[in-house]
Amino acid sequence: MSAAHPEWAFQLAMTAGEFSLHAEFTAKARVVALFGPSGSGKSTLVEALAKVRPASGLASLAGSSILDDNFRVGWVPQDAALFPHLSVRGNISFACQNPTLAEQAILVLGLERLLDQSPNSLSGGERQRVALARALASEPDLLLLDEPLSGVDLPRRASVFRFLLEARDAFETPMLYVSHDPAEVLAIADTVVLLDAGEVVASGEPASLMQNATSLRLLDRLGFENVFRVDFPAVEPGHAAVVTTPAGVELVAPSPPQASAGGKGWLAVRAQDVLLACEQPSGLSARNILPGVVTGTEETERNVLLRIRAGDEWVATLTRRALADLGLKVGAKVWVIAKTHSLHWLAE
Repeated sequence: MSAAHPEWAFQLAMTAGEFSLHAEFTAKARVVALFGPSGSGKSTLVEALAKVRPASGLASLAGSSILDDNFRVGWVPQDAALFPHLSVRGNISFACQNPTLAEQAILVLGLERLLDQSPNSLSGGERQRVALARALASEPDLLLLDEPLSGVDLPRRASVFRFLLEARDAFETPMLYVSHDPAEVLAIADTVVLLDAGEVVASGEPASLMQNATSLRLLDRLGFENVFRVDFPAVEPGHAAVVTTPAGVELVAPSPPQASAGGKGWLAVRAQDVLLACEQPSGLSARNILPGVVTGTEETERNVLLRIRAGDEWVATLTRRALADLGLKVGAKVWVIAKTHSLHWLAE
């Protein structure tokens, strides 16, 4: 199987009680993320691919049917599902197909000192790392990660996620990653599939989905941000940095990760933190003030989303009253305002 960027093709249907799921999408990616609100069908789809729920239709990866009995799937469920009577080493060895791969997983995931412990003595993050190592050691054709950070305490999530990213980079196994956290999805996935009420509403590269009017409504409900893949120069840690977006726009951002080295990173601005002005403002403390043009509007349950072309594509939220007061329509010239502290770095 070509692990670099295999072809995914799904036309899958299933029913679970009163819930119906219809998943249809194609992708060419090594890591596909399922993203959507609770109850959208993410875990149901994963359980179908893990062959614990019946499903009909097509689900193929690199030309092989995922639903075929000979297709090997490694599954990391939300609760890790470790065997309590086995040690960490015993859990990892249980379905091991490749001892060398198991040892590599132990090293990459930092499990050396935990091998003789029982699962009951581990933290939530440690249990998830063991479950991931066990799945990798089974040498699967596909790795299913069903919200692997949901049972991890908030202070430990960032460190556990770094282990996930290291595993992604160290192994060639294709992954299906389930999450409702935009930061996780943007950092780990090549392709994102948006699910809502059992239907795929959009799919594509993570940062491009905000240009899709249908997905904007869902992303607004999930608190999604404007996200840019930016270049930043080496700066002193703790100092602000001038970063460059894909459109060549310069933004002043907080001190980036690994500031002294420079490089690339994901920079995010929540739509609700983007301010708009009809005239060029003066006397503001905000460092990022960009001329733009309104390219679209989209009403949601709570407010109105405006798409603005200001070099890059931006999204801002306004109340209906504010939109009426400003008189903003498609084609209107505006100024996009984003304070430095409203920009934040996502996990890399």
